Amino acid sequence: MIHNHSLPPVRIPFRHRLSYRQARTAVLLGLGVGLLLGMGQVTLDLFKERHRIRTTIAQVLKVVQETAGQAIHQQDAIQADKMLTGLFNCQAIYQANLHTTTGALFLQKTRPYPTTGLSKWLGSILLAQAGEISTPLRFNNHPAGSLSISVDAYISAKDFMMRAGFTLLSNLLAAILLATVLTSTFYHLLTRPLLMLGDQLAQLDPTAPNRHPLTVPPTHEHNELGLLTHFLNRALTSFASTLESHKQTEQLLKRTQFSVDQAAEMVCWIGPDGNFIYVNEAMSLTVEYSQAELLSMTVNDINPNLTLQQWTDHWNDLKLTKKSHMETIIQTKSGRMVPLEVDSTLLEIDGQVIHCHFARDISARKAAEQAVQHAHKILLTLSHGNEAMIKATSEQELLARICQLIVQEGGYRMVWVGYATSDEHQRIIPVAQYGFDDGYLEKLNITWDDTPTGRGPTGTAFRTRQPAISRVIQTDPNFTPWRQEATRHGFVSSMALPLPNGDLLPLGTLNIYSSSPDAFNPNEIQLMANLANNLAFGILKFREAEERRRAQKAKQLTEEKLLTLFHHSPDCLMTLDKNGTLQFCNRNGSKHLQKLISNSMIPHFQEHLALVFQTGQAVEYPFTDGDSTWWEARLAPIFHEGKVTEVLAVCQDITEKHTLQAQNLRNARLASLGVLSASVAHEINNPNNAIQFNVPILSAIWEEALPILQNAHANSGPFYLGGMALTEAMEVIPQLLDGIRMSSQRIKTIIGSLKHMARQDHDVMTQTVNILDPLHSSLMILANQIRQTTDHCHLTPALTHPLLVKGNAQQLEQAFINILQNALQSLRNRSEGVRITTAKDPTTSQVVITFQDQGCGIVPEHMNKLTNPFFTTKTSSGGMGLGLSITKTIIENHSGELLFTSKPDCGTTVTIHLPSATELPHGDLTCPPN
Repeated sequence: MIHNHSLPPVRIPFRHRLSYRQARTAVLLGLGVGLLLGMGQVTLDLFKERHRIRTTIAQVLKVVQETAGQAIHQQDAIQADKMLTGLFNCQAIYQANLHTTTGALFLQKTRPYPTTGLSKWLGSILLAQAGEISTPLRFNNHPAGSLSISVDAYISAKDFMMRAGFTLLSNLLAAILLATVLTSTFYHLLTRPLLMLGDQLAQLDPTAPNRHPLTVPPTHEHNELGLLTHFLNRALTSFASTLESHKQTEQLLKRTQFSVDQAAEMVCWIGPDGNFIYVNEAMSLTVEYSQAELLSMTVNDINPNLTLQQWTDHWNDLKLTKKSHMETIIQTKSGRMVPLEVDSTLLEIDGQVIHCHFARDISARKAAEQAVQHAHKILLTLSHGNEAMIKATSEQELLARICQLIVQEGGYRMVWVGYATSDEHQRIIPVAQYGFDDGYLEKLNITWDDTPTGRGPTGTAFRTRQPAISRVIQTDPNFTPWRQEATRHGFVSSMALPLPNGDLLPLGTLNIYSSSPDAFNPNEIQLMANLANNLAFGILKFREAEERRRAQKAKQLTEEKLLTLFHHSPDCLMTLDKNGTLQFCNRNGSKHLQKLISNSMIPHFQEHLALVFQTGQAVEYPFTDGDSTWWEARLAPIFHEGKVTEVLAVCQDITEKHTLQAQNLRNARLASLGVLSASVAHEINNPNNAIQFNVPILSAIWEEALPILQNAHANSGPFYLGGMALTEAMEVIPQLLDGIRMSSQRIKTIIGSLKHMARQDHDVMTQTVNILDPLHSSLMILANQIRQTTDHCHLTPALTHPLLVKGNAQQLEQAFINILQNALQSLRNRSEGVRITTAKDPTTSQVVITFQDQGCGIVPEHMNKLTNPFFTTKTSSGGMGLGLSITKTIIENHSGELLFTSKPDCGTTVTIHLPSATELPHGDLTCPPN
């Protein structure tokens, strides 16, 4: 751009002036030509001078040749000296030698000559290898010797140098004169007019509105300078107009360039081959390449997925449509992929067709869209999860459906639900899953304690009750125990969510696995946490419903049992109002209290009934009618809206219970004493054995440690063991060890006694026993109880020879006592009795013992439970339910069989089948007492 102010006058250094340069060129050319001509003339003179010298020497030698030959032949030295002196008349000869035919020097003559200087050098050039000249001498046609001369062209060279110097100097002076004339001429004819024209141009402002045209230098109106001035005036006029237009265009371009360069959008121009022609700063910053780097690249370098054919197709399409809008993805210098929205326009600039692209980074929009889509999926999953909770019919169905929904609608790779165990292992066990498992859960070992297997997302979420995230499984140190399997299954990140259970430990965890790194954003975590809370709520509701169902079922069963018990109870159950009116009773047909209770009981009953209505507390009391009949009445209030409205009365005849309670309790304890003794002996014997084993070890340790302790006492002074001084411990500890040993031995003795009492004597099971002996012994032991209970108890033995069995008389006696006690306890009055018979089955040859009572019998639902341990119908009287269980064990140990037959109110028959002994008894058939 030319600014609107004048420039200083043109001042060109002399050596830069055109006139000087033209003159210099002319002079140099003339000087060169002159020098060439002078050198040519000098060279010609050189050859002429060389020929002249050689001709002169040849003539001189020819003249003296005969005289020199004669002088040598005659051995005339004087003549020879004169002849040689005459040779020096030639200025070029400075030495002459005469030699005989034998080569001997006859005479030599020398004169001084210059040894240095230019003349000698030029002389050597003139002689040109002819400095030494020798010629043979003859006399009368006979060899007389030789003459040699040394030639010096000093004098001739001196003349030659004067002529050459004059020639060259004259040429140089002519060249200088010519240069001066030409320089002056060129300056006035060319340089000065040009300087004048340059001064005008320097002072000229082409943008000035009143600019004067350039003037032609004087005398140059019709030559080239005048024409040049004319053309310059025309060009300056056109230039001023163009310059103004360019100034406006330049301002517009600057504004446009600045706007494009500083635009937030990316702008680039791309040529037909895909090469970048222009990129703005936003484009450079986005792709992380400098503008210079981009201008050397093609569009394929930042979009590897765009092939040359695809670019050609896009170029051809844009030729037709002129404009296009699309979305694409580019790769930055660091390898990051950036989604773009691109608007393309086809432009033609200076005959070149280009693509102008306006691009915008839509990463945030894409991320937002993906987040919205993902959030929509999660919300849809949450909605469908709530729907699944409504439609699910079981807890397991709910878990399976939730896992399936999260995988299918949330887009995750795998989901599973784990429940926690409360044992010492503290594990989390998978109970439901969906997705790509392929055996992953089978190898899973997750705990919720603070150990390596409990510090992963699942254990952490359970332990902290907060969501736990593993954003990148490959780099998460807490995921180390499961990383290899997780990677093999394509799991890249995971999230665990606790299933809350109020203030208690969580129910378990919901575990979600993704194939993408860092796949869980805060909103997603919150939504999935809500889903986990809803799932936990659904689980608790199912469990509450299950508990209610079980409770309802249990209640219904209890009601049924109570109703059955109520109607089949041997006791009298009834409800009465405040006036003593009977409201409900389990005795069919009984509407009045007098029909259920004797008159003697009614006053006591009414008195306690009023007390229950008054105090609201239950009352229990026994009474008798004076006929040795004992009753027990239990009165309990029934409340309605906080008031006692009715009383439940239970009246039970406890005469038999009262009479037999003490005896039954003793018999039950005796029946269970063996089992209890064996159990106690076993439980005590194990730790006692450990005590007996460890006491000698402790004694040995004390004996070996005692010298060490004594040495420490001697070196360090007194100290204490367990609060005792060492001196005291040395006396007390041996006493303590002896006490432990003695106490343990005492325990062993007591255990031996218990085991002896409980021992079943398996070692004498092969003895032959007469079956009547344990029967008589049993009747004798229970004689007092029999007398108090019945008037009819008989043993009817077989009429054949004695019935023999293999076994233990004492054990059979215990079994018979248990059966007899139950039979006696079932009798309702003294008129009912017990009959015992023995016989031998002719078909099986077995010994059969039958106990038949006329008691109350056994209800059918109890028949299969009679020999179950601790089953009893006499809990109120102290029964433990072990008698018949022990009896069955004894009979089975004798390879026998125990059978029961009974009906309510029809008595009970107990039958025992024992194998018959094959050998006859020897002596006493009864086993010796233990």
